[in-house]
Amino acid sequence: MAIQLYYDDSHMSEFEATVLSCEETEKGFRTVMDQTAFFPEGGGQRADTGVIGSVAVTDVQTEDGEVAHYLKAPLEPGRNYPCRIDWDVRFERMQNHSGEHIVSGIVHALYGYDNVGFHMSEDVITIDFNGILEWDQLLDVEQKSNEVIWKNVPIMAWFPTEEELASLDFRSKKELDEAVRMVRIGDVDLCACCAPHVSSTGEIGIIKILSVMKHRGGVRIEMIAGKTAYEKLRNDYEQVRTVSQMLSAKHDEIAASVSHVSNETEELKQTIYELRMSILKSRIEYYRDISSGNICEFNTGLADSMCRDLINALVEKTDGIVGVFTGDDSAGYRYILGSKQVNLREVIRDINSALSGKGGGSPTMVQGTMNCTKEQITNYFKA
Repeated sequence: MAIQLYYDDSHMSEFEATVLSCEETEKGFRTVMDQTAFFPEGGGQRADTGVIGSVAVTDVQTEDGEVAHYLKAPLEPGRNYPCRIDWDVRFERMQNHSGEHIVSGIVHALYGYDNVGFHMSEDVITIDFNGILEWDQLLDVEQKSNEVIWKNVPIMAWFPTEEELASLDFRSKKELDEAVRMVRIGDVDLCACCAPHVSSTGEIGIIKILSVMKHRGGVRIEMIAGKTAYEKLRNDYEQVRTVSQMLSAKHDEIAASVSHVSNETEELKQTIYELRMSILKSRIEYYRDISSGNICEFNTGLADSMCRDLINALVEKTDGIVGVFTGDDSAGYRYILGSKQVNLREVIRDINSALSGKGGGSPTMVQGTMNCTKEQITNYFKA
């Protein structure tokens, strides 16, 4: 195994190393070096990326007792190369990972629940706990987690001896049969973990819990920390600022303003519904004496479902075709046609051909679009 420099210095971003082997594989050029600060995927944290020499490193894995770096081009075995990690990415991951340890440690201390599932993507961390947590409890966890950050507690990582390990009370999601590396965050958390972490909690900056849902008898939470959290909160604040300007409301009054607008919207919806019902009834009444011929209705103001209701009512009165058309001469028209006496499936092709239309449906009702004028539609159905 190469010397794993990230264990001694999690903040090392540049170093030099000698290539021991380099061979082409389906994943790229598998390269092994005498030492590395590139962290191989593990402990829930993704592998580092960066460059060796001038060649991009796309993945790093622990394989057969070696740290395998996958590159886009080959390197020369026996040669010494400068190496550079994508530091901003690594540091952001460390912020999130260390933040997760704090949250998991506090949940374990307060409620006795274990972290039984952990996934860290580039956007969010998910943690599964084997017990139920309500939102107000998680807000308290979030508060306590940020208090740990403000205290700038040192984070210590080391490989304990077998005797020391036996005396430690630590969190671990699985039985460990290899050398165990411990990560201690003051008296907040002690957990087995192979990944690099920040040196002190102050480097995390902020922790934010985003959501909670029930999951397999416990809960799954989403959280973010560090730069990820800052960028998320900055974006959310901009959204809040924009909405507050639109509502002419202070930031802390947005919820009340939205509730007021929502109530007004529901009242308007009810008013519109009642007006449309009035239109529907009046149009049906308008044709009370009709018994034959086609009917064309333009821009009734009815919703699609009410257009169908109008058609269903009028086809009972006439042996022709009833059509409702919505649109204008420049943009074209959407249509719904209905009939009880005419098989529309048999005639829709001719209608579409004559009026530059597209659409279809059942023998009793069809719908589609027409690229023509109101006059052309009216003349066609009056013929």
